[in-house]
Amino acid sequence: MRPTLLPAPLLLAVLFACQVARCFLLEGSATSYAQFRKWNAGLNGTLEFEFKTEQGNGLLLYTDDGGTYDFFEVKLVESALRLRYNLGGGAQIVTVGHDLGDGHWHKVQITRCNENTTLTVDGVGAVSTSRGKEFEFGKLAGNSDVYVGGMPSWYNSKLTLLALPSVIFEPRFNGFIRNLVYADGENTVPRRQEMKSRDVKCGGFPCVESANKRKSPRVMRRAEPSFTKKGNWVRAATAMSGNFQLRSHSVSVYSDTLLVPLGSKSLKPLSPRDQVHLITGNGVVF
Repeated sequence: MRPTLLPAPLLLAVLFACQVARCFLLEGSATSYAQFRKWNAGLNGTLEFEFKTEQGNGLLLYTDDGGTYDFFEVKLVESALRLRYNLGGGAQIVTVGHDLGDGHWHKVQITRCNENTTLTVDGVGAVSTSRGKEFEFGKLAGNSDVYVGGMPSWYNSKLTLLALPSVIFEPRFNGFIRNLVYADGENTVPRRQEMKSRDVKCGGFPCVESANKRKSPRVMRRAEPSFTKKGNWVRAATAMSGNFQLRSHSVSVYSDTLLVPLGSKSLKPLSPRDQVHLITGNGVVF
């Protein structure tokens, strides 16, 4: 669906009202996103914001541990709010709400309490429990910033810096955001966040020193794959059209698997004869 364009006078009036209410507009274009400071999620952190849109699908928020395992992704799916996250024990999904693309303001809250994570929309909540024994969200120094409404385009050529590479394919959010509140940096007290200027240090990419500050790799619990094939070659069917061959001794293919042509530095259409890398939803590259 193409972004809705407002007449200039109406847009100016809306933007003025939005400025008074401390909100901002994301138009859903190919370069539309907002960037904020890192979330200090801790073991009992909170994050909240409000949104208003007439669209039923779109990426609202994403942050991760710099490309290892942990991530939080919030998006609209058919006018319901879906939180997908991983704290190292496997991806969890929580869905709350309906008809949220109704043009009215809706309040979202994410609340952490050790292994339990609660998603609340307009006072209605659902909780999910992570597996494992360690529930820290990455290491703060190596974590990514918080992205709202979409992702920077430079991630297209840096997929290994994403714990959830499929976030690149999510439709961008078209609507209004306000009152983004969470603890940032070394602060433990939540506060309203101000938008950052887009990355300029290190050429727009995360700086090299952050790579040494990521959480140590974990031993992942085995999840049930869509299918598994052993041998020198495996032919994998994905959500993308066609079948693709992967060279590996043992590969498990999951529903959120991404396939990237060998030698490619960016995403491009695949053909059934392409030799490809396998990138799992946890960012593991084969």
